[in-house]
Amino acid sequence: MPQPVTLSAEAYQPEILEIDRLVFEAQPFTHARREALSRSLEALSKRVTAGSVSRFLKIESLEIRRLGEMSKGLPDAPPPPALTHNWMRIRNNLFEDRAWFVRSAADLPASGAVVTK
Repeated sequence: MPQPVTLSAEAYQPEILEIDRLVFEAQPFTHARREALSRSLEALSKRVTAGSVSRFLKIESLEIRRLGEMSKGLPDAPPPPALTHNWMRIRNNLFEDRAWFVRSAADLPASGAVVTK
């Protein structure tokens, strides 16, 4: 089993919060939202492995990409529990838990609000 690596959540905070908003908002998954989520997850998957030879990060990167691909096929309905659970699992594998992590739609900051560390 590859040795786990924990990344700084603060260094990835904008990306995490953007994905959190797309994953947890209790609104239908429109085509635009599915595409935005897929793009955001793809970008994160590339960033977490940039400059690293860690097998653990490569495996987690593949998980992120798989979640992005899966999100493209979601129905126009509120987020399914499997999506939110998988995102939280991946996020918790990669980053140290932070108080600003979103765990439900009720935790989402107001759009445009700055979240303090």
